[in-house]
Amino acid sequence: PRSTLFPYTTLFRSVRLSLGSSKLRLTRQLVTEGTVLALLGALLGCAVAAGCTDLVRRLGPATIPRLSEITVDGRVLVFAIAVSVGMGIFFGAAPVFRFAGMPLGESLKQGSRSIGSGLGAFQTSLIVAEVALSVVLVVGAGLLIRSLQQLQRVDPGFRTDHLLITRISLPFNKYKTDQLLEGFWREALRRVREIPGVRSVGFTSELPLSGLNNPTPFKANTAAGRPYVTFVRSISPDYPVVMNIPLRAGRLFTANDRDGTPNVMMINQAFAHDVFGNEDPIGKHLTFQFDGPYEGVIVGVIGNVHHTSLAADPFREVYLPLEQSTLLAYHLVVRTEGDPKAFVTQVRAAIWAIDRDQAVGPFSTMGEIIHQGLIQQRFRSLVLGLFSAIAMAVSAIGLYGVLSYLVSQRTREIGIRLAMGASRGQILNLIVGKAMTLTGIGLLAGGLCALAFTRLISQLLFGVGAVDPAAFSASFLLPAAIALLASYMPARRASLVDPVRALRNE
Repeated sequence: PRSTLFPYTTLFRSVRLSLGSSKLRLTRQLVTEGTVLALLGALLGCAVAAGCTDLVRRLGPATIPRLSEITVDGRVLVFAIAVSVGMGIFFGAAPVFRFAGMPLGESLKQGSRSIGSGLGAFQTSLIVAEVALSVVLVVGAGLLIRSLQQLQRVDPGFRTDHLLITRISLPFNKYKTDQLLEGFWREALRRVREIPGVRSVGFTSELPLSGLNNPTPFKANTAAGRPYVTFVRSISPDYPVVMNIPLRAGRLFTANDRDGTPNVMMINQAFAHDVFGNEDPIGKHLTFQFDGPYEGVIVGVIGNVHHTSLAADPFREVYLPLEQSTLLAYHLVVRTEGDPKAFVTQVRAAIWAIDRDQAVGPFSTMGEIIHQGLIQQRFRSLVLGLFSAIAMAVSAIGLYGVLSYLVSQRTREIGIRLAMGASRGQILNLIVGKAMTLTGIGLLAGGLCALAFTRLISQLLFGVGAVDPAAFSASFLLPAAIALLASYMPARRASLVDPVRALRNE
């Protein structure tokens, strides 16, 4: 505000009016200064907005429609500049109306006010509000960052390193029979496995953490006839080995589990716990309804895998061997010894050696898939982090401006205090103490507002409570440290005042 950043005191007003200046001229001068300042601030804000927009556009998730087309809208830009200039005019003229009815002689009394009384209610309210707003935003950003950290610590249920992944979808008009399909998938596994540097290779109908699942879950009926909703996966025998999914009981699929042999299946731990409890599930029968009844015996239990996202709890899953449940499309998963992307050309060549016309790709790594799965959480943290950084910068600048103004207006008082024996440390503590008192009030108000704000974002959090001690502590310490730094500079300048020169100038 103009009354905070410029020394338009009653003394300034009285001297100018005594020298013959009119109130209109004073108003015009102050409004001009305020407008120029507001316009400069608006231009700086436009530059910051353009930079933040570009950052959001580059780091935002691809799932946001037309994200690449986001720009700083011209109409919004004009509106923001108009509001900034309007505020500059308003606050530029505000001091004139504030002192309009004060007699000229009254200005001589203004120099006697102390540092403690030098700030008006408006200035102190601004500081408290700025600090409180920064606390609310920093708390929100801190909770989202803590939530992201908790997500990154979640065990996905498999090893994520050195995995190259692509999806292969065969055309139905070329692969019309199960024999043709099984022959292609079997030959693809063999050829890719023979590539130097490939440790293991497998197929799965649904890829973990891809966000994709069966269009609809199936109902698995136990021998007792009770139905359980579950997701069904079709995998090659080596898939659990490739992904390093632990075997908990029974056995994995083998090459002998193929069409023409008794149907077998594996279940995950969630299914075993929900359906069988403490009972051994090995040897139990399950029945599904596909095109017709499909019955199989459980031969193994494997560990839980996060399929939808790291934040979602593992659901009941049943795994069927590929050659007993052959599909037209699978994800090819290859574990390599070195950089997975270095094997793209060789894997593609191995598939083309079977069918030159078959489309292959695009390729990705499991690390990229996990990163993509967390990008929404990162995006929220980024946006709220940008707002909190701007809020803290505004509160620091506001505190610095108010205290600098206060010190410039209290030079005589500071000189008298020093002349009467006050130490420079006491002057420093006086000004910093005033600033930290206001900051403390802002922190308290911001903390109370943050408690309500965190309830609104609680659905976006994972593994972190809405009142997380670590996030709240950091969110209090950071604005307090910035406020301390912002107040120290003008306080140090005040403590270095030469008392003789200060009194002579007065």
